[in-house]
Amino acid sequence: MNITFNLNGKDVSIEVRPDKRLSSILRDDLNLKGVRKGCGTGHCGSCIILLDDLLVSSCQIPAFASRHKKIITIEGLSQSREFNDILSGFKEAGVHLCAYCAPARIISTAYMLRKHIMPTEEQIIDNISSVQCRCSSFSHLKNGIIQASIHYNRRKSNG
Repeated sequence: MNITFNLNGKDVSIEVRPDKRLSSILRDDLNLKGVRKGCGTGHCGSCIILLDDLLVSSCQIPAFASRHKKIITIEGLSQSREFNDILSGFKEAGVHLCAYCAPARIISTAYMLRKHIMPTEEQIIDNISSVQCRCSSFSHLKNGIIQASIHYNRRKSNG
């Protein structure tokens, strides 16, 4: 089956089995190693991406469901100023992410900041719990997200 979608700003057309999962297509077929293989059930969050501007576990998306969609992975997000805002905020708060969860943590934070420019504590807790990794403490992550929102908002208000 041939599917076409927009991946990180570029149109892609690829021949895949209909039962193949989007996480495998992105990681194995398109060599996007920021999409991690974790639990395969959508619970760990290591494979999250933006699909039509929604945060999803790509291991739960069958190939056909990505047809004509807009997909953003960490590789695409890393080309944005928003990515730098998040990294700066995390660095200021002393957040040290492992290489395994960093892509998903950054994407989930970008998604949250797009929806909530000044996130509440409840929204931050939801964000932190979307990725199951214990490499960084809850308080560091919370402070990192707050700092990232400050950077994000400062840049947005300056045009």
